[in-house]
Amino acid sequence: MTAAQLSRYILCLLLVLCCAVPAAAAGKQKKEYAFVPDPEADGAAMLSGSTWVGLGSGFTLRLQRVDETQRQAYIEKVTGVATDPFATPPDQEPRFLSFLMQLENNGAGSLVFRSAQCWLVTNKAEHLNPVGMDTLRASYAVMEAEISPAYERVGSAFLPTDRTLHPGESMAGLLVYNMVKTGTRRYKVDIQITTASGDVVPVTAPYRRVKLERSDEP
Repeated sequence: MTAAQLSRYILCLLLVLCCAVPAAAAGKQKKEYAFVPDPEADGAAMLSGSTWVGLGSGFTLRLQRVDETQRQAYIEKVTGVATDPFATPPDQEPRFLSFLMQLENNGAGSLVFRSAQCWLVTNKAEHLNPVGMDTLRASYAVMEAEISPAYERVGSAFLPTDRTLHPGESMAGLLVYNMVKTGTRRYKVDIQITTASGDVVPVTAPYRRVKLERSDEP
C-alpha cells in the first residue's frame, strides 16, 4: 500500500471512529441547503459580518466558519505547506465543518483554552468534539502506522488541545468537526474560556439551515 493510499485509508477510519456521516450521505448528491449564522438564536454572541465576536472579562474571541478552500489557504499561510489532512476526496461532499478561531487576552490575568470545551451541538442531540491532530495521530496509531510527516508539519495551523494565554498574548487556529447528520436543521458551536478568577465564560455561535436556489444545470 502506497503512502497516499494509507493516508486515505486512515482518514476513512477516522471518520468511522468519530461517528462521521455515512458514505451514502456524502456522495455525489447535490446539496440544496446551507448553514448560515443565526444571530437571533438564544445566547448568540455578537455577529459582525460573518464573524462571531465574544467579549468576556479580559478576553475577545472571534469565530468564523471557513470552507475547504479557505481552510487550505489558512494552513498554507501559517505553515507554508500546501497539505490539508481533512481534504475532501474527489467527487464527494465535504465531510468536515471548519472554523477559524482567534482568542486575545486583553485582561490582567491568565486565560485557559481547552479544545475539549469546544462543542458543536445540533438539534438532533449530537455533541461533537473537535477532530484535531491528536485524533489523527490516534487513528494512525490504531493502524500501527506513523502519521505522514506532511501532516505533522501543518499541525500549527490547528488549535492545541489546551493552552494558557498570559496577559497580552493571543492565539489563532482551526477547529474542525465531523459533518453533522443529514436532516440537521440547527447547530451551535459552544466555546468555554476559563478566566483567571476561575469563571467559565461561554461564547455561543449558532447556525441555521436555509434552502439554496436550485439550478437547472445538469
